[in-house]
Amino acid sequence: MKDFVKMTLAVIAGLVIVSAVSMFLCIGMIGALAVSGSSSTKLPADMVLELNMSELMVAEQAQGTDPMMMLRGQSIETIGIWDAVQAINKAADDPAVSFIYLRTDGSMTGLANTQELRTALSNFRQKSGKAILSYIETPTSGSYYLSTVADKVYMTAHPGATITFNGVGSQMFFLGDLLKKLGVNVQLIRHGKYKSAGEMYTRAESSPENREQYQRLVDSMWEGIAGTIAEARGITVAELDADIEGLKLCLPEDFEACRLVDGLLTKDQLEEKIAILAGKEKYKDVKFVGLKEYAEARKSVSKAKQEIAVIYAEGNIVDGSDAQDIAGDRFAKIISKVRANENVKAVVLRVNSPGGSVLASDKIKHEMDLLCKEKTVV
Repeated sequence: MKDFVKMTLAVIAGLVIVSAVSMFLCIGMIGALAVSGSSSTKLPADMVLELNMSELMVAEQAQGTDPMMMLRGQSIETIGIWDAVQAINKAADDPAVSFIYLRTDGSMTGLANTQELRTALSNFRQKSGKAILSYIETPTSGSYYLSTVADKVYMTAHPGATITFNGVGSQMFFLGDLLKKLGVNVQLIRHGKYKSAGEMYTRAESSPENREQYQRLVDSMWEGIAGTIAEARGITVAELDADIEGLKLCLPEDFEACRLVDGLLTKDQLEEKIAILAGKEKYKDVKFVGLKEYAEARKSVSKAKQEIAVIYAEGNIVDGSDAQDIAGDRFAKIISKVRANENVKAVVLRVNSPGGSVLASDKIKHEMDLLCKEKTVV
Protein backbone atom coordinates (compact mmCIF):
# COMPACT_ATOMS: atom_id res chain seq x y z
CA MET A 1 0.00 0.00 0.00
CA LYS A 2 2.85 2.38 0.87
CA ASP A 3 4.53 1.68 -2.50
CA PHE A 4 1.28 2.40 -4.30
CA VAL A 5 0.91 5.74 -2.52
CA LYS A 6 4.53 6.63 -3.29
CA MET A 7 4.11 5.80 -6.97
CA THR A 8 0.87 7.78 -7.16
CA LEU A 9 2.45 10.84 -5.54
CA ALA A 10 5.48 10.53 -7.84
CA VAL A 11 3.25 10.49 -10.93
CA ILE A 12 1.26 13.50 -9.69
CA ALA A 13 4.47 15.40 -8.91
CA GLY A 14 5.82 14.60 -12.37
CA LEU A 15 2.65 15.85 -14.08
CA VAL A 16 2.76 19.07 -12.05
CA ILE A 17 6.41 19.67 -12.98
CA VAL A 18 5.81 19.00 -16.68
CA SER A 19 2.75 21.30 -16.71
CA ALA A 20 4.70 24.06 -14.96
CA VAL A 21 7.64 23.80 -17.38
CA SER A 22 5.28 23.85 -20.40
CA MET A 23 3.48 26.90 -19.00
CA PHE A 24 6.73 28.82 -18.49
CA LEU A 25 7.90 27.90 -21.99
CA CYS A 26 4.64 29.16 -23.49
CA ILE A 27 4.83 32.38 -21.46
CA GLY A 28 8.42 32.87 -22.58
CA MET A 29 7.54 32.34 -26.23
CA ILE A 30 4.55 34.68 -26.02
CA GLY A 31 6.78 37.31 -24.41
CA ALA A 32 9.41 36.86 -27.09
CA LEU A 33 6.78 37.17 -29.80
CA ALA A 34 5.41 40.33 -28.18
CA VAL A 35 8.87 41.87 -28.02
CA SER A 36 9.73 40.93 -31.60
CA GLY A 37 6.35 42.16 -32.81
CA SER A 38 6.72 45.52 -31.12
CA SER A 39 10.24 46.26 -32.29
CA SER A 40 10.75 47.97 -35.60
CA THR A 41 12.44 45.86 -38.26
CA LYS A 42 15.24 47.41 -40.27
CA LEU A 43 15.39 46.00 -43.77
CA PRO A 44 18.55 45.74 -45.89
CA ALA A 45 19.10 48.23 -48.69
CA ASP A 46 19.36 45.43 -51.25
CA MET A 47 17.21 42.33 -50.82
CA VAL A 48 15.23 39.53 -52.40
CA LEU A 49 11.61 39.20 -51.26
CA GLU A 50 11.00 35.53 -50.47
CA LEU A 51 7.62 33.78 -50.39
CA ASN A 52 8.10 30.31 -48.93
CA MET A 53 4.58 28.92 -48.83
CA SER A 54 5.57 25.95 -46.65
CA GLU A 55 6.32 28.42 -43.84
CA LEU A 56 3.71 31.06 -44.63
CA MET A 57 -0.07 30.73 -44.79
CA VAL A 58 -2.16 33.48 -46.33
CA ALA A 59 -5.53 33.72 -44.59
CA GLU A 60 -8.43 36.16 -44.60
CA GLN A 61 -7.09 37.87 -41.49
CA ALA A 62 -3.70 38.02 -39.81
CA GLN A 63 -3.25 35.71 -36.85
CA GLY A 64 -0.64 35.44 -34.15
CA THR A 65 1.89 32.59 -34.04
CA ASP A 66 0.59 29.60 -32.09
CA PRO A 67 3.04 28.82 -29.23
CA MET A 68 1.96 25.16 -29.21
CA MET A 69 2.94 24.83 -32.88
CA MET A 70 6.35 26.23 -31.95
CA LEU A 71 6.66 23.61 -29.20
CA ARG A 72 5.97 20.93 -31.82
CA GLY A 73 8.72 22.33 -34.03
CA GLN A 74 6.35 23.92 -36.56
CA SER A 75 7.06 27.52 -37.52
CA ILE A 76 4.10 28.47 -39.70
CA GLU A 77 3.46 32.20 -39.95
CA THR A 78 0.07 33.57 -40.95
CA ILE A 79 -0.46 36.81 -42.84
CA GLY A 80 -3.77 38.37 -43.83
CA ILE A 81 -4.50 38.54 -47.55
CA TRP A 82 -4.90 42.32 -47.34
CA ASP A 83 -1.47 42.74 -45.74
CA ALA A 84 0.07 40.32 -48.23
CA VAL A 85 -1.31 42.13 -51.27
CA GLN A 86 -0.36 45.57 -49.92
CA ALA A 87 3.19 44.38 -49.21
CA ILE A 88 3.60 43.01 -52.74
CA ASN A 89 2.26 46.27 -54.18
CA LYS A 90 4.81 48.25 -52.14
CA ALA A 91 7.60 45.91 -53.22
CA ALA A 92 6.88 46.82 -56.84
CA ASP A 93 7.89 50.44 -56.14
CA ASP A 94 10.62 49.62 -53.61
CA PRO A 95 14.11 49.99 -55.14
CA ALA A 96 15.51 47.82 -52.35
CA VAL A 97 13.62 44.76 -53.68
CA SER A 98 15.47 43.29 -56.66
CA PHE A 99 13.08 40.41 -57.40
CA ILE A 100 10.76 37.85 -55.77
CA TYR A 101 11.83 34.30 -55.01
CA LEU A 102 8.76 32.05 -54.87
CA ARG A 103 8.63 28.60 -53.24
CA THR A 104 5.14 27.11 -53.46
CA ASP A 105 5.77 23.57 -52.18
CA GLY A 106 3.77 22.63 -49.10
CA SER A 107 1.34 25.52 -49.45
CA MET A 108 -1.49 25.50 -46.89
CA THR A 109 -3.24 28.54 -48.36
CA GLY A 110 -6.76 27.99 -49.68
CA LEU A 111 -7.53 28.27 -53.37
CA ALA A 112 -9.43 31.59 -53.12
CA ASN A 113 -6.56 33.35 -51.32
CA THR A 114 -4.04 31.65 -53.60
CA GLN A 115 -5.85 33.14 -56.59
CA GLU A 116 -5.82 36.61 -55.04
CA LEU A 117 -2.16 36.27 -54.12
CA ARG A 118 -1.33 35.17 -57.65
CA THR A 119 -3.11 38.21 -59.08
CA ALA A 120 -1.05 40.49 -56.82
CA LEU A 121 2.18 38.81 -57.96
CA SER A 122 1.13 39.15 -61.60
CA ASN A 123 0.48 42.87 -61.07
CA PHE A 124 3.91 43.13 -59.42
CA ARG A 125 5.58 41.82 -62.59
CA GLN A 126 3.62 44.06 -64.92
CA LYS A 127 3.96 47.21 -62.84
CA SER A 128 7.59 46.97 -61.80
CA GLY A 129 9.22 44.95 -64.56
CA LYS A 130 11.00 43.01 -61.82
CA ALA A 131 11.36 39.27 -62.08
CA ILE A 132 9.72 36.45 -60.16
CA LEU A 133 11.71 33.23 -59.96
CA SER A 134 9.88 30.08 -58.86
CA TYR A 135 11.37 26.77 -57.78
CA ILE A 136 9.31 23.63 -57.10
CA GLU A 137 10.17 20.16 -55.81
CA THR A 138 6.88 18.48 -54.88
CA PRO A 139 4.18 20.14 -56.98
CA THR A 140 0.47 19.78 -56.34
CA SER A 141 -2.27 21.29 -58.49
CA GLY A 142 -2.61 24.35 -56.24
CA SER A 143 1.09 24.95 -55.65
CA TYR A 144 1.96 24.60 -59.33
CA TYR A 145 -0.87 26.96 -60.27
CA LEU A 146 0.69 29.63 -58.04
CA SER A 147 4.20 28.98 -59.33
CA THR A 148 3.21 29.72 -62.94
CA VAL A 149 2.96 33.43 -62.17
CA ALA A 150 6.77 33.55 -62.33
CA ASP A 151 8.89 34.61 -65.28
CA LYS A 152 10.83 31.38 -64.91
CA VAL A 153 9.63 28.19 -63.26
CA TYR A 154 12.36 25.73 -62.34
CA MET A 155 12.05 22.26 -60.84
CA THR A 156 14.36 20.01 -58.90
CA ALA A 157 16.57 17.74 -60.98
CA HIS A 158 16.26 14.92 -58.45
CA PRO A 159 14.09 12.06 -59.80
CA GLY A 160 12.71 11.20 -56.35
CA ALA A 161 10.38 14.22 -56.24
CA THR A 162 6.83 13.51 -55.01
CA ILE A 163 4.35 14.72 -57.64
CA THR A 164 0.61 14.96 -57.02
CA PHE A 165 -0.37 17.25 -59.89
CA ASN A 166 -3.63 15.59 -60.90
CA GLY A 167 -6.24 18.31 -61.32
CA VAL A 168 -9.15 19.12 -59.01
CA GLY A 169 -11.50 16.66 -57.36
CA SER A 170 -14.04 16.31 -54.59
CA GLN A 171 -15.01 13.43 -52.31
CA MET A 172 -18.27 12.67 -50.56
CA PHE A 173 -19.03 10.05 -47.93
CA PHE A 174 -22.38 8.68 -46.77
CA LEU A 175 -23.43 7.08 -43.50
CA GLY A 176 -26.96 5.99 -44.35
CA ASP A 177 -26.31 2.22 -44.40
CA LEU A 178 -24.10 2.34 -41.32
CA LEU A 179 -26.66 4.25 -39.27
CA LYS A 180 -29.41 1.82 -40.28
CA LYS A 181 -27.30 -1.13 -39.12
CA LEU A 182 -26.74 0.64 -35.82
CA GLY A 183 -30.47 1.21 -35.45
CA VAL A 184 -30.20 5.00 -35.76
CA ASN A 185 -33.21 6.61 -37.43
CA VAL A 186 -32.42 10.02 -38.95
CA GLN A 187 -35.32 12.37 -39.64
CA LEU A 188 -34.32 14.87 -42.36
CA ILE A 189 -36.47 17.86 -43.29
CA ARG A 190 -35.32 19.89 -46.29
CA HIS A 191 -36.77 22.19 -48.91
CA GLY A 192 -35.50 21.87 -52.48
CA LYS A 193 -33.77 18.96 -54.21
CA TYR A 194 -30.36 20.70 -54.17
CA LYS A 195 -30.39 21.02 -50.35
CA SER A 196 -28.00 18.12 -49.86
CA ALA A 197 -26.19 18.80 -46.58
CA GLY A 198 -28.15 16.10 -44.75
CA GLU A 199 -27.78 13.42 -47.42
CA MET A 200 -24.72 11.92 -45.79
CA TYR A 201 -26.90 10.74 -42.89
CA THR A 202 -29.79 9.31 -44.92
CA ARG A 203 -28.33 7.92 -48.15
CA ALA A 204 -25.78 5.33 -49.22
CA GLU A 205 -24.78 7.33 -52.30
CA SER A 206 -25.15 10.80 -53.77
CA SER A 207 -28.41 12.00 -55.25
CA PRO A 208 -28.25 13.03 -58.94
CA GLU A 209 -28.82 16.67 -57.99
CA ASN A 210 -26.00 16.66 -55.43
CA ARG A 211 -23.62 15.02 -57.89
CA GLU A 212 -24.59 17.58 -60.50
CA GLN A 213 -23.80 20.59 -58.31
CA TYR A 214 -20.51 19.09 -57.11
CA GLN A 215 -19.49 18.33 -60.70
CA ARG A 216 -20.28 21.88 -61.80
CA LEU A 217 -18.25 23.28 -58.90
CA VAL A 218 -15.23 21.10 -59.71
CA ASP A 219 -15.46 21.88 -63.43
CA SER A 220 -15.62 25.62 -62.73
CA MET A 221 -12.58 25.47 -60.45
CA TRP A 222 -10.52 23.50 -62.94
CA GLU A 223 -11.51 25.74 -65.85
CA GLY A 224 -10.06 28.71 -63.99
CA ILE A 225 -6.89 26.92 -62.85
CA ALA A 226 -6.19 25.12 -66.12
CA GLY A 227 -6.89 28.20 -68.23
CA THR A 228 -4.48 30.30 -66.18
CA ILE A 229 -1.76 27.62 -66.27
CA ALA A 230 -2.14 27.08 -70.02
CA GLU A 231 -1.91 30.80 -70.76
CA ALA A 232 1.16 31.22 -68.53
CA ARG A 233 3.01 28.26 -70.04
CA GLY A 234 2.05 28.83 -73.66
CA ILE A 235 0.12 25.59 -74.09
CA THR A 236 -3.54 24.71 -74.57
CA VAL A 237 -5.93 23.44 -71.92
CA ALA A 238 -6.43 20.33 -74.04
CA GLU A 239 -2.68 19.63 -73.92
CA LEU A 240 -2.62 20.09 -70.15
CA ASP A 241 -5.63 17.80 -69.68
CA ALA A 242 -4.02 15.16 -71.90
CA ASP A 243 -0.80 15.29 -69.88
CA ILE A 244 -2.68 14.76 -66.61
CA GLU A 245 -5.19 12.19 -67.83
CA GLY A 246 -2.46 10.29 -69.68
CA LEU A 247 -0.36 10.09 -66.49
CA LYS A 248 2.54 11.77 -68.27
CA LEU A 249 3.64 13.87 -65.27
CA CYS A 250 5.45 11.36 -63.08
CA LEU A 251 9.02 12.68 -63.03
CA PRO A 252 10.65 16.14 -63.15
CA GLU A 253 11.84 15.52 -66.70
CA ASP A 254 8.19 14.95 -67.68
CA PHE A 255 7.38 18.49 -66.57
CA GLU A 256 10.21 19.82 -68.71
CA ALA A 257 9.16 17.71 -71.72
CA CYS A 258 5.58 18.98 -71.43
CA ARG A 259 6.77 22.62 -71.20
CA LEU A 260 5.47 23.05 -67.68
CA VAL A 261 8.87 24.17 -66.32
CA ASP A 262 11.78 26.07 -67.86
CA GLY A 263 14.47 23.72 -66.63
CA LEU A 264 15.63 21.26 -64.00
CA LEU A 265 18.17 22.51 -61.45
CA THR A 266 20.20 21.08 -58.63
CA LYS A 267 20.53 23.12 -55.44
CA ASP A 268 23.91 24.53 -56.52
CA GLN A 269 22.57 25.52 -59.94
CA LEU A 270 19.56 27.22 -58.34
CA GLU A 271 21.75 29.20 -55.95
CA GLU A 272 23.92 30.31 -58.85
CA LYS A 273 20.90 31.62 -60.78
CA ILE A 274 19.61 33.47 -57.71
CA ALA A 275 22.99 35.11 -57.13
CA ILE A 276 23.23 36.24 -60.76
CA LEU A 277 19.69 37.63 -60.73
CA ALA A 278 20.43 39.48 -57.46
CA GLY A 279 23.64 40.92 -58.92
CA LYS A 280 25.87 39.16 -56.39
CA GLU A 281 29.04 37.19 -56.96
CA LYS A 282 28.13 34.55 -54.38
CA TYR A 283 24.85 33.16 -53.14
CA LYS A 284 25.80 33.77 -49.51
CA ASP A 285 25.82 37.52 -50.22
CA VAL A 286 22.12 37.50 -51.18
CA LYS A 287 19.87 38.88 -48.42
CA PHE A 288 16.40 37.30 -48.24
CA VAL A 289 13.43 38.91 -46.48
CA GLY A 290 10.19 37.02 -45.87
CA LEU A 291 6.86 38.49 -46.93
CA LYS A 292 5.50 38.84 -43.39
CA GLU A 293 8.66 40.55 -42.14
CA TYR A 294 8.59 42.89 -45.13
CA ALA A 295 4.88 43.65 -44.63
CA GLU A 296 5.41 44.56 -40.96
CA ALA A 297 8.40 46.77 -41.75
CA ARG A 298 6.66 48.61 -44.58
CA LYS A 299 3.27 48.90 -42.91
CA SER A 300 1.89 52.44 -42.93
CA VAL A 301 -0.89 53.95 -40.81
CA SER A 302 -3.63 55.69 -42.76
CA LYS A 303 -4.48 59.24 -41.73
CA ALA A 304 -7.02 59.82 -44.46
CA LYS A 305 -10.28 61.52 -43.60
CA GLN A 306 -12.11 59.36 -46.12
CA GLU A 307 -11.65 55.65 -45.58
CA ILE A 308 -12.89 52.31 -46.92
CA ALA A 309 -13.64 49.78 -44.19
CA VAL A 310 -13.11 46.05 -44.79
CA ILE A 311 -15.26 43.68 -42.72
CA TYR A 312 -14.17 40.05 -42.66
CA ALA A 313 -16.93 37.50 -42.08
CA GLU A 314 -15.29 34.08 -41.85
CA GLY A 315 -16.65 30.95 -40.18
CA ASN A 316 -20.05 29.62 -39.17
CA ILE A 317 -22.87 32.04 -38.44
CA VAL A 318 -23.72 31.54 -34.77
CA ASP A 319 -25.75 33.24 -32.05
CA GLY A 320 -24.16 35.35 -29.34
CA SER A 321 -20.77 37.07 -29.29
CA ASP A 322 -18.32 34.28 -30.05
CA ALA A 323 -14.93 35.66 -31.13
CA GLN A 324 -14.04 32.83 -33.53
CA ASP A 325 -17.08 32.60 -35.79
CA ILE A 326 -19.54 35.04 -37.33
CA ALA A 327 -21.51 35.74 -34.15
CA GLY A 328 -24.73 37.67 -34.73
CA ASP A 329 -24.50 40.07 -31.77
CA ARG A 330 -20.80 40.77 -32.25
CA PHE A 331 -21.06 41.41 -35.99
CA ALA A 332 -24.15 43.58 -35.56
CA LYS A 333 -22.13 45.80 -33.21
CA ILE A 334 -19.19 45.92 -35.63
CA ILE A 335 -21.42 46.97 -38.51
CA SER A 336 -23.17 49.54 -36.33
CA LYS A 337 -19.81 51.11 -35.37
CA VAL A 338 -18.75 51.27 -39.01
CA ARG A 339 -22.06 52.93 -39.90
CA ALA A 340 -21.53 55.55 -37.18
CA ASN A 341 -17.98 56.34 -38.32
CA GLU A 342 -18.20 59.48 -40.46
CA ASN A 343 -14.73 58.92 -41.95
CA VAL A 344 -15.83 55.63 -43.53
CA LYS A 345 -17.35 56.36 -46.94
CA ALA A 346 -17.52 52.81 -48.32
CA VAL A 347 -17.44 49.24 -47.00
CA VAL A 348 -16.10 46.01 -48.46
CA LEU A 349 -17.72 42.91 -46.95
CA ARG A 350 -15.70 39.72 -47.44
CA VAL A 351 -17.76 36.62 -46.67
CA ASN A 352 -16.40 33.08 -46.32
CA SER A 353 -19.08 31.07 -44.55
CA PRO A 354 -21.16 27.90 -45.02
CA GLY A 355 -24.10 29.58 -43.24
CA GLY A 356 -25.67 28.87 -39.87
CA SER A 357 -28.10 30.48 -37.43
CA VAL A 358 -31.17 32.17 -38.93
CA LEU A 359 -31.52 34.55 -35.98
CA ALA A 360 -27.87 35.66 -36.16
CA SER A 361 -28.17 36.08 -39.94
CA ASP A 362 -31.25 38.29 -39.51
CA LYS A 363 -29.43 40.50 -36.99
CA ILE A 364 -26.50 40.93 -39.35
CA LYS A 365 -28.78 41.53 -42.34
CA HIS A 366 -30.74 44.20 -40.44
CA GLU A 367 -27.54 46.16 -39.71
CA MET A 368 -26.30 45.67 -43.27
CA ASP A 369 -29.58 47.05 -44.66
CA LEU A 370 -29.12 50.19 -42.56
CA LEU A 371 -25.48 50.43 -43.63
CA CYS A 372 -26.37 50.14 -47.34
CA LYS A 373 -28.72 53.13 -47.02
CA GLU A 374 -25.92 55.39 -45.79
CA LYS A 375 -22.71 54.11 -47.42
CA THR A 376 -21.52 52.30 -50.52
CA VAL A 377 -21.21 48.57 -49.78
CA VAL A 378 -19.67 45.92 -52.03
